[in-house]
Amino acid sequence: MKKVLLTIAAFAAVSVANAQQLYNYFDPADCDANGWLWFDTQAKIDKYLGYYDPELLKTPAVLASPKLYMMDALCETEPGINDPTFGDPTIKGYNAEGVQGGEGSRTGALVLAAGSSSLGTKGDGGSFIVWLPDCAQMDLELSQDYDVIAPAICGGLGWSEYLDLNSIKDYKVFGSWAKPLSRTFTLSWMNIQNLENTSEEVTCHKIGQPLGQKVTAQIRQNINTEMLIHGIRILQYTDNGHPFTPGSGVSGIEADDANAPVEFFNMQGMKVSGNEPGMYIRRQGSKTTKVVIK
Repeated sequence: MKKVLLTIAAFAAVSVANAQQLYNYFDPADCDANGWLWFDTQAKIDKYLGYYDPELLKTPAVLASPKLYMMDALCETEPGINDPTFGDPTIKGYNAEGVQGGEGSRTGALVLAAGSSSLGTKGDGGSFIVWLPDCAQMDLELSQDYDVIAPAICGGLGWSEYLDLNSIKDYKVFGSWAKPLSRTFTLSWMNIQNLENTSEEVTCHKIGQPLGQKVTAQIRQNINTEMLIHGIRILQYTDNGHPFTPGSGVSGIEADDANAPVEFFNMQGMKVSGNEPGMYIRRQGSKTTKVVIK
């Protein structure tokens, strides 16, 4: 019989370092109780997704609106044709067994176009870019039809064009010296802001940046299958009028948490059965806790 020994504060609820107030990059009215924006309605896709254009950097007022800027794949699947990155509130995600639309899967996603390499060596898949005033936390919920997840994250200090970004973490499918992010069909990718490139040659070592330090982040699909970004959470230090308080979201929480299915994830964010002893993330509806099972 499973015995829960320890329950800590909700894993999804961010602890505020030095009591510093955090703010949701997105409008809390569009997010769930834990600050996640889900791409499950056309209204949210229209509001938050746009296409990347470096000319936007000349108009900072435009960047002040909370948008994610999509980029199509850089590879041509046919002469003159680059597969698009787009938002679709009806697309079915993949569950832990890799079944599209199966039990436990999500509906609606930002779809990152496939790259050209099965190993993730080309780095030419679809992506999105976000220009942030600073960054306290970035999390993604994703799935795909291949059980090796190998994205890339790039960054730059200040608001930069994508050509000026440096690699922070580049996941590939080699498995020895260039390991994938995860070997699963679905993943809760948490605390992306803490990934770090320690090379002295790069200008932006990580996405997590203190109050007032502008930063550019790019999430890219590396391998030759579409990646579905079902949800995103970005918290910042700059006051934008949207203070973040765990449990304060007003949409996406209609479901009765008590009747929602229970899911377990390991500390790397991979969905697991939770039958073995160890420390896990337990999620039921909008409630997420860290537990130790003996």
